[in-house]
Amino acid sequence: MNSSGILLINKEKGWTSFDVVKKARKLLKTKKIGHIGTLDPFATGLLILLIGKATRICEYVVELDKEYTVKSRFGIATDTSDITGKVIAEEQPKIVTQTDFENKIPTIEKITSQIPSKYSAIKINGKKAYDLARKGVEFEMAEKKISIKKFELLRFNFPEFEWRIVVSKGTYIRTLTEQIADYFDNIATTIELERTKIGSFKIENSISINDVSESTELLPLLDLIPDMPKVYLQDAQLTHFVTGLFQEIEVSGEDNELFAVPKSPVCVLSCQNVFLGIGLTSREEGKQTITLRPHK
Repeated sequence: MNSSGILLINKEKGWTSFDVVKKARKLLKTKKIGHIGTLDPFATGLLILLIGKATRICEYVVELDKEYTVKSRFGIATDTSDITGKVIAEEQPKIVTQTDFENKIPTIEKITSQIPSKYSAIKINGKKAYDLARKGVEFEMAEKKISIKKFELLRFNFPEFEWRIVVSKGTYIRTLTEQIADYFDNIATTIELERTKIGSFKIENSISINDVSESTELLPLLDLIPDMPKVYLQDAQLTHFVTGLFQEIEVSGEDNELFAVPKSPVCVLSCQNVFLGIGLTSREEGKQTITLRPHK
């Protein structure tokens, strides 16, 4: 197994994201493992593990869009905004037809903000909101800006409806269920939630954590940033870079543009996709330069 790379895991219900990381550390015999996009025990689906050097580029890939498939039900509300929580309201829902729902999709797609559930992992003064909520501590959640890239109704069987959505980082799907219900003067909760895609990574290419072993092949780090422009180093520059020295190289690009730095394309085929670091462009004395940030 490569010492650094990406591992796509299909997280099962009942596991926390940290449970998955903890088991992966044991199976892969390394402590240097992180993940992109937390999934709580109720949610299932794609979890990207970053192994070894990959943990150092987490900040560059957390902005990836995420896709979810969701099943929601009108007529019930819980304190956690999903079916695992305490029921705080239950009523006969007002009738909604599939046509009614489909006509409302353009409005749903225009949602740009939300106030997340108090049972989320957002930190309030250094404490996770769900810990404070379970202890009965009173606090307010701040409104968050979100972006809905795509919304699709998969099945409609009133009072339940299933949907697929692509959203920006930090969007709370359970809260969206409640926001959607508001448009129909109803209450609702989430009864199933699965993440199916992060960026270009798909759940069908993931494996169970129980199938991971030391021989499991990792994906190359460059797969995380397929659309990022790349800059290649010559031998002398490469020597400086891998020893941790900063340097600047003139390139074409915009201010504050990120560049991936793989090994030189004249390298043998087996090392063309080896990831060395991230470069950030900056303008100095009228020239466009790139400051290379080594990732050891």
